[in-house]
Amino acid sequence: MDRGLVQRNRMTFIIMAVLLVLFAAVVYVGAYQLYKAEVDRGYKKATYELASSQKIIELAFHTLKSDLFFLYNAPDVRRYVNSDFNSVQDEKEVEQYFYHFARSRKQYYQLCILDAKGDERIRVNNAVQVKIAAARELQNQQDRYYFKDAMKMDEGQFYISPIDLNIEHGKVAMPYEPVVRFAMPLYDTRHVKKGILIINARVVEILKLLPRDIVLQTEEKNLISLLPNGVIGFQKSDYQFKSDGTALREEKVISLYMLARLLNQHKVALIVRHDINALKILKYNFGIVFILLFLMFLFLMFLMGYLNYKDVKHIVRSKKALIFGLAQLAEKRDLETGQHLARVGEYVVTLANELRKNRAYRRIITRQFLDDLYDAAPLHDIGKTAVPDALLQKEAHLTPSEFEEMKKHVAVGADMLQALINGFDLKDTFLVTARNICRYHHEKYDGTGYLLGLSQREIPLAVRIFTLCDVYDALRSKRYYKEPWSHDDAVKEIQKEYGKYFDPAVVDAFMRCEKLFKEISERDLKM
Repeated sequence: MDRGLVQRNRMTFIIMAVLLVLFAAVVYVGAYQLYKAEVDRGYKKATYELASSQKIIELAFHTLKSDLFFLYNAPDVRRYVNSDFNSVQDEKEVEQYFYHFARSRKQYYQLCILDAKGDERIRVNNAVQVKIAAARELQNQQDRYYFKDAMKMDEGQFYISPIDLNIEHGKVAMPYEPVVRFAMPLYDTRHVKKGILIINARVVEILKLLPRDIVLQTEEKNLISLLPNGVIGFQKSDYQFKSDGTALREEKVISLYMLARLLNQHKVALIVRHDINALKILKYNFGIVFILLFLMFLFLMFLMGYLNYKDVKHIVRSKKALIFGLAQLAEKRDLETGQHLARVGEYVVTLANELRKNRAYRRIITRQFLDDLYDAAPLHDIGKTAVPDALLQKEAHLTPSEFEEMKKHVAVGADMLQALINGFDLKDTFLVTARNICRYHHEKYDGTGYLLGLSQREIPLAVRIFTLCDVYDALRSKRYYKEPWSHDDAVKEIQKEYGKYFDPAVVDAFMRCEKLFKEISERDLKM
């Protein structure tokens, strides 16, 4: 959805890089007095980065604490604790609750509940993908320092571990995964301590929020950084930071640091290294040339800032509009519907990628087309917010009048999105795609669909792709009025509608990738 913005920014930065090379070459003959000014500017910039990073990391830890208390007070968790961890039904509900919580927050590496003996009762892993640990995978953690420390906490207190590397089955996990553990003792309604709740948070997700050159040093003298290739750097340090912040000057580098206090339990040093060696080259430059080029640089920065401001403002308005629309669906969506939306999103990208192999569609199905299709697919039934529950959940077939009422949802959804586009003056192509899918996803290739009776290429390509995916998932899913079909039966039904309900080219592409559809469908059915 932001691909155009990224491309424009990339070109802007390339131009900036070229100009900076010219700048460096010309100001090589500049004046000595600019050296000190540049050093001071770099120092202020580094100081600003440290101050903002301090706020970011402290806010991140407050967020982690809030999530810990949120999980602790969840009704499912409270019931499970009060059952003394014996209720199988409550255990399954907590597992599902943790599962969906982890899916929405990639910063969490693990969510665990341990009993008072240190045995894991529930663990949800969030490594490559979110997964509920099987009983055979659960471990005993009674000898881990964080379990012992957390069990010493009184009711309502919480514990934060030092930042260290994740350990699985007694060994440091590879590649390195620095984590910080937030834990609370679990008490039942009789105020008896039953165990602890632990969330393991990825430090790398916090590092991604900070400027790229920021390095963390823990109280244990571990240096943690995010390398340019995305790998975590983890090594020991010789520095011992005693004050809240200062500068360590070396011949070519100024290292500045600032301490961040992590909810009054730990401290971490934020370090930034400012290279001043290159600035010494500028001390003999001619002042007038430097000033002219510097003004040009400032103008370019202003131009880039202005362009970015317009793009960011537009993106924010788009996101607000989308959130506004989705908020109206929140209370209407149950678990099965949420799974349906996720599956259809995967289906449409899978099918579009396969169709793109057809030369006739190669220029149409671009990366932007795929992004728009994926983002727009979940909004296809947004118009059902206007359909009464009695119709949506009716187990019997709809009467003719009820069906006419149900058909209105396509127009309601499309009109809602069009109103957002007009009202917020939006230019996002994904919203146009979403509007088209809303309005036309019940049209049929042979013109027998509703509401407008469009046929063949009158129906947008994104809609033709989506319609097949939506029908496939509907056939494979259990509904109030039917049992789920097998994959083979669903494939036969789609083949039967070749050139009738569905675009022949789309069906041909589907037949080439139907096994991938089966994998996606059966993966969700097993959850």
